[in-house]
Amino acid sequence: MGHGSGLVIVWRKALESNSTGQCVEVGITNDGVKVRDSKHGEASPVLSYTFTEWAVFLRAVKGGEFDLEPCFDPDPSEEWITSVEV
Repeated sequence: MGHGSGLVIVWRKALESNSTGQCVEVGITNDGVKVRDSKHGEASPVLSYTFTEWAVFLRAVKGGEFDLEPCFDPDPSEEWITSVEV
């Protein structure tokens, strides 16, 4: 379905997405790429990107730019600062 413009957008999501509908959906249009939250469906706000912006984003994702640092268990013998007085 479209988003106020009369344009019909075919939304896609990952094959591995769960049945609760909590995923990101992507739609391609003539002027770029649209992204929305599937759990809100047609009422979801839609983010719009140019094809160039989307390509740069995908390149960064594939290159690991957004990877999180691995979690670790701190050594209990080390002293960790838990609060700071100002």
